[in-house]
Amino acid sequence: SRSGFLWRPKDPMPLVERAEELGGSEYLRLLDCPIVLGFLEPAVRVVHRSSGVVQELPVASHPTVAEVRTTIADTLGVSGERLVLFHNQAALTNDAHVERFSVLFAVEVAPITVRTLTGCCGEPVSGTKVLIDGTVVGVTDEQGALQQMLPLGLHELATQHHAFGCQPQQPMEIKVHGEMQTDQIIVPVHARLFTYATDPDMDEDEAPLGEDDEPLYDPTCVWVAANPDHIPDEILPLRGRVTCQSPVDGHTLRVNLDLGRVVPFILPLGPASPKPAVCPLGTLRLQCGRPGFSWVPKNPPPLELRAEELGGCELPRLLECPAALGFLKPAVTIQFAVGDRCRLPLDSYGEVQVLRSHLAEVLGESDTTGAALQLMRAADGSPVTGSYLKDSAVLICARASENLTDACKKLQPQATCEDGEEGFPCMEEAGVVEDLLLDESGALLTSH
Repeated sequence: SRSGFLWRPKDPMPLVERAEELGGSEYLRLLDCPIVLGFLEPAVRVVHRSSGVVQELPVASHPTVAEVRTTIADTLGVSGERLVLFHNQAALTNDAHVERFSVLFAVEVAPITVRTLTGCCGEPVSGTKVLIDGTVVGVTDEQGALQQMLPLGLHELATQHHAFGCQPQQPMEIKVHGEMQTDQIIVPVHARLFTYATDPDMDEDEAPLGEDDEPLYDPTCVWVAANPDHIPDEILPLRGRVTCQSPVDGHTLRVNLDLGRVVPFILPLGPASPKPAVCPLGTLRLQCGRPGFSWVPKNPPPLELRAEELGGCELPRLLECPAALGFLKPAVTIQFAVGDRCRLPLDSYGEVQVLRSHLAEVLGESDTTGAALQLMRAADGSPVTGSYLKDSAVLICARASENLTDACKKLQPQATCEDGEEGFPCMEEAGVVEDLLLDESGALLTSH
C-alpha cells in the first residue's frame, strides 16, 4: 500500500500464469529478470458523511464527479440524484474533474420546499429570502415557494422579507428526511404594519391671506403601510388605536398607538380554518387624534372595499403600496357655556357665518343666523372677527344671556387635553377584546 494510491494486482497473476504455461522453476527465471505484479494507481478517497464508510476509487476510471457519484451511489444503495459530493466544504458539479489524492465527502440530500404564505389568507408572498444554517440559498417565487436540496438531518431555517423587518425571522429547526416525497415547510407571514401621517406640502411663495380671504384647510393624510421602504422621511407618529377582527376565534385584536414615534405592530390573524372568504385585514379600523384636528376616516373603509372588490389577500398589496385610511382635518373646538363641547372641521365650518348658523341650530336659537351668539377665542379672550377662521382654534360660545366667564371655567379641566396629546373617540367593540402589547420595535410581547 501507499498513501493516496490504490493497489491493483495483475489478473491473472503473472507468476501463476507463467508457471502453468512454462513449467520449471520460477525462482531461476526471477533471478534473470524481475516481473510486474501489479500497479499502485492514483486514487481519490470518498467518505460517506452519515455512516463514516470510506471508499477509495482509482482516478483513471473516475475522472469526473459523475463517475464517482455513480459508483458511491451503487455501493450505498441510494439514488444518485440524492447524493452530493463535497470538497473543502464546496459542492461539486457532475462535470468537475477529480484531483488525484483528494478526499471527497458524499452527502445524502433530499428536496424541501419552503413556502411563505400570509398568515391571514394563506396567499403566497414572493421575494422572500430563505436562509439555511445562516446562508441565503434563494428567494421565493411568485407562488411563494423555493425548492432546495439539503443534506439529511437537522438544519436552521430563517426567512427575510420587508414584512419581517430588517433582520431575518427567528430561525426554526427543521429536519430533512430521506423519503422520496418532498418535505414542505410553511412559513406564515403575519401582518406587520405601520400607521403614520403626512402633512400637506407648504407653498413658501404663497402670498399672505387678507382678512376676508378664504384659506385652504388642507388635511393631514393618515396611512397604513407594510413595507418600511415606502415610508417617507417627513412623517408624524399617531396616537390612537388600531382594531382588527381575528378570523380564528372572532376576537377583536386591539393595538394602542402611543409610543410617540412610528413603530410597527404585528397582527397575528391566522392561520384560520376554513380560509376566510374576505381578507381579515379588511376589518382593520383606526381611531386617532391630533390637537387642533378632527379625525375623518374614509367611508367606506378602503381596505374593506378593496378586499371585497378584488378578493385575495390585502397584505401583498400593502407590501406593494401604502393605503390612505382617512384624514386629520384642521378643526375648531367649541366650548359651550352649558358645558358641552364639540369639534368641527374647518373645511365645512371655517367661514364664520356658516359656523354661527350651525351653532345657533345646535343651541336651538330662534335667530338661525347666530348673530346674537357670543364667540371668543380661548387663547387670548379676543372676539371672533373676520369672515374666516385662519387656522385651528378653541372658541368659547355662549348665548346672549349666558356668561362667557362660566364657559371659560368649564374649559379649564380639559385644557391640558387640548394643549397636549389629544384623546380620541372611544370605540365600542362587540365580543371579546384582545389587547396586543408591543415593544418599541413592534414585536409582540403578550396578549390578554
